[in-house]
Amino acid sequence: MGKYLSAMMGVVLLVLLAGTMNVSSVRAKPEAQLSPLHVQMSALASGDEIVYTINLTNSGSTSINHIYIAGLVPEGTTFVATIQTPTKSWFRGKEGNSAIWLSEVVPANGAQGPFKYKVKVTGASVSSAHAWVRWLLPTDGVAQGEGVRAIPLPAPLAGLPLENFRNDWPFDPPLPDHLWMDIGVNRLLFLHFDKPVAEATKLLYIGEGIRGRFYAEDQPEGGTTGFTHFHRFKAPTVEAGHGGAPGDEGYWLRHVAVTDFEMMGMKVRPGIDFNFMPTVAPVGLSGQWVNEKPFDPPLPDHLWLELGGGRIMLLHYDKPVTDPTKMLLYVGEGVRGRFCASDQPEGGRTGYTHFHRFKASTVEAGHGGAPGDEGYWLRHIAVAEFEMMGMKVKPGIDFNFMPTTPPKCG
Repeated sequence: MGKYLSAMMGVVLLVLLAGTMNVSSVRAKPEAQLSPLHVQMSALASGDEIVYTINLTNSGSTSINHIYIAGLVPEGTTFVATIQTPTKSWFRGKEGNSAIWLSEVVPANGAQGPFKYKVKVTGASVSSAHAWVRWLLPTDGVAQGEGVRAIPLPAPLAGLPLENFRNDWPFDPPLPDHLWMDIGVNRLLFLHFDKPVAEATKLLYIGEGIRGRFYAEDQPEGGTTGFTHFHRFKAPTVEAGHGGAPGDEGYWLRHVAVTDFEMMGMKVRPGIDFNFMPTVAPVGLSGQWVNEKPFDPPLPDHLWLELGGGRIMLLHYDKPVTDPTKMLLYVGEGVRGRFCASDQPEGGRTGYTHFHRFKASTVEAGHGGAPGDEGYWLRHIAVAEFEMMGMKVKPGIDFNFMPTTPPKCG
């Protein structure tokens, strides 16, 4: 009952907060930010559409609750739709000249967002936009972000779905001057700007990333096609994310310059930038059959061989590999990916029906996993006739080897 009353009180406070707001009070020229809640807005234009993104950051030691968020629909545009609303938040609608959300909380030393909305350019010019927030607890407060103008993409990129790009994924901490879009099958697209996204004035690079590890065997085509820079998923700072320890997980990135500019004292011309912060990768386990990698805990009846490029070969025995009487049941191949339907090679039609995640509490718990877990999609090819778990297996691809149905991932 206490939880129910608490939830109801939260709803009442949000409603009261919304009732006190007047969207016409969102000024065209924002005032200075008020501590501890900081408001950041970025804008990206493609053709006659602009996507605005709002993120809230709480630098204080106390959570901020019951928040009203307004994103300006600037002069020269019309509102099209909201694109993204984070958890514990609700889109209230367009009121006056603003897109309005209500949100429960921005945690202490935490963040909330992104809030995204799209507008269509209808006038000869577009004024700047900004975001404005007000909250009720722990005390009544307000904050406004700086005004922003949309960064136009080059004409050949006008068809990109801007609403699918984000800054808060896949790296921790985020790269402030990048936007990323997951395109599935271990790949992403990115946009690299001259400054942090909220302050950017020019697009420098477009590019592609391929998920892998910081091993020479995983570097696509050995870097000959431009995948010369590796950034690991998690690091203490952005700078520390370049390269990493042998085997660190992340993305190999290829940067394609879209204009002439200077970076770190070097002139860059349009095209693949092979000199973009190259990271020389160490040699991994190529040429060695091992049991202890890539899974934790190891699968006792398997041996694995790194092939590079996010692929492995497997040997699956009837007994632990240390048993001299073991017999080979399967050979197979693995493709690195996530436990997501979009990452399952060919949707499982070519035999990649079983997923095993990199780390689990037990071997059995490694089959499948939570949406987005990292691991390998495995294809098992029987080399003899035998029985397994009460089923007769014949030589060839075993489509019935412990199939793990993947979820759809956002």
